[in-house]
Amino acid sequence: MLPPYLRRHWLTCGFSAAHHHGTDEGIVLEGAQRILRGEVLYRDFFSYFTPGSYYFLALLFKIFGSSFLMARTALVLFGGVYSTVAYLLARRLCSRASAIFVAALVTLTTLPYRFEVLHNWDSTLWACLAVYCAVRWMESPRWTWAFATGSLASLTCLFEQSKGAGLVLGLGVGLIAIAFLDRNGVCGKGRQLWA
Repeated sequence: MLPPYLRRHWLTCGFSAAHHHGTDEGIVLEGAQRILRGEVLYRDFFSYFTPGSYYFLALLFKIFGSSFLMARTALVLFGGVYSTVAYLLARRLCSRASAIFVAALVTLTTLPYRFEVLHNWDSTLWACLAVYCAVRWMESPRWTWAFATGSLASLTCLFEQSKGAGLVLGLGVGLIAIAFLDRNGVCGKGRQLWA
């Protein structure tokens, strides 16, 4: 006789293998379709998701045509950007072989895990680009990198509030720490602690 917790685990695993309990990617796809028909989010229909994914996917549908294949193609492109940004960031600290290894890990562990059209992938795209721009801003302090960092961080908030808030908080704490360390002469001219 199995203990009760093992029986529950066994039954749950069997049930989970037969039924998928993930999110419904149709929520975002259908919302984008409704926006294309002229409906307005939160006025004509309601969702618990932030509006960024709906309007971004509606824009992609408007430009490239409304199809399930187009939505999945956007995910493949997002995955390519994730890998590229991971390579560019890792290359600043590691050898080329190590950076390629990191990019390959990102490629193998992000989208293949859950290849569904969700708001998570869009917000991750903007967050990755914001971090890259922040690193470039620290390397060459130009207003364009600062503007891009702020804009991409705000887009992350528009697509997923919790991720955007964490990104803004992390960037803010990092910038304050760098300003404090620069004031004390710890970072030096190259700002190597940030990169």
